[in-house]
Amino acid sequence: MLMAVTITTIITVALYSIFDQTQKAFRAGIAQVDVLEAARATGEIFDRDIAGLTVNPLEISLGRVALPTNLNFNDYPYNVWIDARSTQNWLGTIAAGTTVFLAQQNVVFFTRTNDVVTMIGYYNFPMQLNWAGGSRPPTIPQISTLYRFTRTFQASQMTEALVRGHLATFRAGPLASINDPTRPFQEIVRGVIHNRWTPFGSNGQWWQNAADPLLAKFNPGSNSLSGLTGGGALVPAQMEYELMILQDDIMQQLIALAESNTAQARSFLESKLPEIHVIRKRVSTALYQ
Repeated sequence: MLMAVTITTIITVALYSIFDQTQKAFRAGIAQVDVLEAARATGEIFDRDIAGLTVNPLEISLGRVALPTNLNFNDYPYNVWIDARSTQNWLGTIAAGTTVFLAQQNVVFFTRTNDVVTMIGYYNFPMQLNWAGGSRPPTIPQISTLYRFTRTFQASQMTEALVRGHLATFRAGPLASINDPTRPFQEIVRGVIHNRWTPFGSNGQWWQNAADPLLAKFNPGSNSLSGLTGGGALVPAQMEYELMILQDDIMQQLIALAESNTAQARSFLESKLPEIHVIRKRVSTALYQ
């Protein structure tokens, strides 16, 4: 009887181990499917919006010839604007010696259908975390939730003051609009550690290398896309987007580690590099399709 009980216990433990591993694999598969589905849906939204990117009617009606070289986000109107927030060379040692820059870039542009103009923006809102020491360690990537911003109006009724007001709402971010009944911000996806927007001209060159008076740019010698703004009749021929998303379980573990030990957090993310979901695509805009 003792031998029978021992054998039964061994078999039970083995079966439980197999069942537990199966459950873990199943849960991991479900988590990956969820993130892949979110990434696919986000990519489809990006594709549709970029494909409609066109000139802001105010740029034409006001007859702007060139943008000032000291342009900032308070100078309106323009056709498209891309910032360069939180650009970091963090994954460089992970990717087999390849320099990888992480960025959390916001973008604003316009689409038009007949007389209806839509201002579209994408805003990366950092997660509110209680990092050790009261501030986010610089060696840990920023984790954000990506929001989509929209405002729609008639082209014939657009004024600079109207555009300024809507852009001010976008600049303030989703937290400032949490009680706005019009809901200008909609959550798209969580766990974003990288979101970069790269516009290209009709000659296939990156905008930052273009010598065009209608293009205002900052830090032309930097390693990151920064402060690019197109005005007049200038819009990119193509827009490329990059998005890197963490699975929820990886994100939660990374946050817990980063609050107490940044070295462990870095090592943990290195081990999870194959599980970071990446989407990257270049889409032609409305005037160049």
